[in-house]
Formats: sequence, structure tokens, C-alpha cells
Amino acid sequence: MNYRLRYSIQGALFIATGLVLPMLFHSMGLGPIFLPMFWPMALAGFYLPWPMALATGLLTPLLSSMMTGMPPVPVLWRMMIELAMLTTVTSLLHQKSRLPVLAATATALLCALLTGFGAAALLAPLLGWPTWLYAFSSVTRSLPGVLSILIIIPLLQQRLSRHIRTEGNRR
Repeated sequence: MNYRLRYSIQGALFIATGLVLPMLFHSMGLGPIFLPMFWPMALAGFYLPWPMALATGLLTPLLSSMMTGMPPVPVLWRMMIELAMLTTVTSLLHQKSRLPVLAATATALLCALLTGFGAAALLAPLLGWPTWLYAFSSVTRSLPGVLSILIIIPLLQQRLSRHIRTEGNRR
């Protein structure tokens, strides 16, 4: 299969998962706490080249906002920046440095959260909100999601990679 087509299909699957998973979590009121859109984006970085990972990270929250209204516009801007950072850093770390999955995930998450903190600090005054309170709460509220990502993503990535290698050997 052509690599461009393969990566386009994989990117579309990660975007679709990034649209559906948050709907499930938000229906239970757990979206902002468990960061469900971050899960497929963290995985996308392991399987897509960085330009495709970047596009996936930018498009997923934008499409979700356009289709469902979530995330709402001020949060949308922050999430686009965070998820673009998460997918791109994961992709670059995994493909260029060959860090272990947990280290790549933790580093990319840290970069995304710091970027999100900065974006929240910049957005808060524009929205008339207290700068540091909004920025700090946007990061601390998501700590359960960060912990779940650090546990679930390395396990999922390992299983998916094993499955992909097995399927590739069968052909």
C-alpha cells in the first residue's frame, strides 16, 4: 500500500477516535478530567510522520468543535495548540530519538501541558478571567487524565505495534 494513503487512513482513524471518545466521556461528565481527545492523539504520534501527526492534532479539536460544539471556542484554541504539540513531539521523539514509549509519552505530555498552560495564561486576560488561576486550574484539573494517559497509552501502543508487526508478517 502507498505510504501516503496508509498514513492518511491512519490519520483519519485517529481523528475519528478523537471525535467519538470525547462524546462518550462528556456524556458522563468526565471529559475535562480524563482528556479523552488526548488518548488517540498520543497514539497518533507513534504511527504517523510528524507533518501528518501535526495535522491530526490540529484538525481533531477543530472538527469536534464544528460538529459538536465541544470544545467551545476559547478552549478550542488552547486544545489545538496542545494536541498539535502532543502529536508532533511524540512523533519526533519516537521516530528520531527512539525513546521508550513511556518516556516519549511523558515528555510529549509535559510539552503539551506546558504549551497549554502558556496558551491558557495568554487567553485568560482576553476573556476577562484571572490569568494564573485559569492557567493553573486548566492543568491541575486534568491530572487524572495525565495519569491515565501515562498508564494506558504505553500499553495500547505496545499491543498495537505487536498486532501491526504480526499482520505485516502474514502478508
